[in-house]
Amino acid sequence: MPDLSSIRDTEELENRYLDKVIIYVEADADEEVFRRIAGPALAGRLEFKTPRSEGSGFNLVFDRVRTERPSNGKIFGLVDGEAAVTVGGLNELLNSDDALFSLPGKAEVDGILFLEAHELENLLLMYGDICEHICRDVRLADLNSHSVEDVRQKLSLIALRFFGSAVLKYSALEMRRSGKACEIVPAGTFLSRDETMRILREVKQRLIQTGEWGEFRATFLEVTKRLRDRFDRENLSSEAKRRHLLRLADGKSLLNRLRQHYNTNGRWDGHLVDSVTRNAYAAKFSNCVIKNTAA
Repeated sequence: MPDLSSIRDTEELENRYLDKVIIYVEADADEEVFRRIAGPALAGRLEFKTPRSEGSGFNLVFDRVRTERPSNGKIFGLVDGEAAVTVGGLNELLNSDDALFSLPGKAEVDGILFLEAHELENLLLMYGDICEHICRDVRLADLNSHSVEDVRQKLSLIALRFFGSAVLKYSALEMRRSGKACEIVPAGTFLSRDETMRILREVKQRLIQTGEWGEFRATFLEVTKRLRDRFDRENLSSEAKRRHLLRLADGKSLLNRLRQHYNTNGRWDGHLVDSVTRNAYAAKFSNCVIKNTAA
């Protein structure tokens, strides 16, 4: 029986006696989505939870896992892929080829699993039949207003914009890790209807004013080179490259931009999650969870 004096709160006590694998996630919505994707077969052995703290985000997950895992090896965390960049995992994110990845050898993220994608919304866009759903999310009079191929082309075009947004963020995070106080361009900046090049020119001017432009430009080019190197090394098709750009784009903003374009009031999320649970990705995700946690 564990020494009760070593247990810090009721949640840790509950986790010890549940004797399940516990995976902490960033937000309540994540908890429900991942539970559905993992499927009912794992429910008796594994539970997704959010840290019972104010707020949300990957740092809360990091802190909770650091607190509990030393005395309970069944404690894990699952966070967005972009969080890996904050702890030196950019290469692992760019080169991920499984549903999840970890950063072995980095003690500060022991027990932390990272999504293969920038964030949860990317999974909905990649595996949720978004193009088919947009075509169906219309009134009777508009049944022929969109074709799947037209929507797919529009998605690819917008994904390029928000891939650029994500790489700006990755570049700033890489500079911050080296001690620079580099500005992170707010995610909502690219939601405006301004042309992408105009936004990038404004970002460049601000970085010139702070004296960071030269190093930032070099970092940005290095990040994109690493991804191009993967494309060349694996001789990827145009479709495979498109999937990687969609995987690494700013998913929340991309999904919101699609809503702006097709249906501002569209409540798509539930349909997309349901499609993901019926996609082959769900089994891939479940198997990857089992492999990484021994659930």
